[in-house]
Amino acid sequence: MLKRLLLVVLSLIVVTAQAQFTPGQVLTAAQLNAALAAPTITGGSISGVPGSFTNLSASGTVTLPAGSVALSGLAAQAANTVLANVTASSASPAAFAMPSCSATNSALQYTSGTGFACGTSFAGLGSNTFTANQTIASNTPSIFLNDTSGTNQSAVYFQNSGSPVWSLKNASGATGSLQINRYVSGAVVDQPISISNGTGFVTMVDGAAITGGSLNNASVGATTPSTGSFTTLAASGAFTPSQTAGIVGTTTNNNANAGSIGEVISSSIATGSAVSLTSGSATNVTSISLTAGDWYVFGNVTFNVATTMNYVAGGAGTTSATLPTGYTFLTLAPGSAVTSFAGYPIPSQRLSLSASTTVYLVAQASFSGTCSAYGNIIAWRRR
Repeated sequence: MLKRLLLVVLSLIVVTAQAQFTPGQVLTAAQLNAALAAPTITGGSISGVPGSFTNLSASGTVTLPAGSVALSGLAAQAANTVLANVTASSASPAAFAMPSCSATNSALQYTSGTGFACGTSFAGLGSNTFTANQTIASNTPSIFLNDTSGTNQSAVYFQNSGSPVWSLKNASGATGSLQINRYVSGAVVDQPISISNGTGFVTMVDGAAITGGSLNNASVGATTPSTGSFTTLAASGAFTPSQTAGIVGTTTNNNANAGSIGEVISSSIATGSAVSLTSGSATNVTSISLTAGDWYVFGNVTFNVATTMNYVAGGAGTTSATLPTGYTFLTLAPGSAVTSFAGYPIPSQRLSLSASTTVYLVAQASFSGTCSAYGNIIAWRRR
């Protein structure tokens, strides 16, 4: 009876495993151990069978339940490899060696059908240099330079061979002016154009040359010129006003700005501050400082009473305490007694100066007793 039961159990195991044995065949112990050590399953399924397989091979597809194979159960692979299909068609996964790509400005690139490669010269979000043209394509392309401190400068620099040539800069904080800075040999020299954030006023420190175009939609040089005014106007050619209208002069009691045509510089000494004279010696009564330019100089000098007078003289010159060429000279009868003496004009003259120069009002007299002089000197910029 026991023998028959063992034969039935062995037959069921062989049939379930679909081994190569004949149903009902009596197996020896060695045959049974060999069949259970390396089973070959050609169809069907096995469920509820405890245990595991050390080696599993299949001639077709093997579908395993989810989670049935742990990562530790996969075969060991070479360092820095991935299991992937990087071919252009369906294929079994294979080990793919990953390239080393840890250098600065490098990144992994994947090419379809080829696999991973290391791309170089990528610009990150830190401090970088782009070596090719960049394009921002958008319906409203914008670049924002945000001064997060709120008080510093934000700028765009234009370089030539690494040396700055121009820069567009917000001078300082939210109320700073917008400046175009000019560089020479890599060093900033001035701001040719500056726009005030507070007033919108445009300053051109190097002047402006208009060679064509229009102002306020009126053509420059048109028959009917545009209205308006210029703070500074420079022209490389002749400026020809109307022969009848000319250049409109001031209509009130003001003064021309320094450096402008019509500028006046003067100095006056009143009788109470008259300068004492030494008989026969030229003496400075007062002086003025003139900047470079074309000046028309004139004035007058007055002598206070002396006991007796022989002559008096006066003029304006660029040498201190020296009568200039062409001074005014008045001879009196020698030893004349004088009770009063009026002033008279000094010779007017043109002074064309290439640099700032001091001009002196000079007086000289021959007398006995005491004598002093006072007066004024005036210079007018003619052009």
